[in-house]
Amino acid sequence: MIVDDIADTGRTMEEIFGHYTRAKHTVFTAVLYYKNHEHKFVPDFFWKVISEESEWIIFPWEKERDV
Repeated sequence: MIVDDIADTGRTMEEIFGHYTRAKHTVFTAVLYYKNHEHKFVPDFFWKVISEESEWIIFPWEKERDV
């Protein structure tokens, strides 16, 4: 299972997926957010579909921490 936080264009997930399937592995993909672009790659599992016009999602782990 390949898991990521978001599939925006899908290119990264497609590249990783291709690497494992060429090596004859059975692969499933999952993301929290799937941005509905007109691209070929659609993850097997996703929590929420967001539109192409949606603002950039900033996840809690990407924010700067006060030190």
